[in-house]
Amino acid sequence: MNARVNGHTSADLLERVDSDIVACRPVAVTILIGTNDLGDAVPVQDAAVISARSSTG
Repeated sequence: MNARVNGHTSADLLERVDSDIVACRPVAVTILIGTNDLGDAVPVQDAAVISARSSTG
């Protein structure tokens, strides 16, 4: 399954992770994020908060 949305940032993914990923009840998940954050100049502090929120579930 590929839940990718072109142009989304890490914050966008965090908003839809339950509906697009968790709802599918996957056995394993690989998440590759961050490139659009750099392109959109997301401040490092914001990226750190997003990362912390995503790892605590």
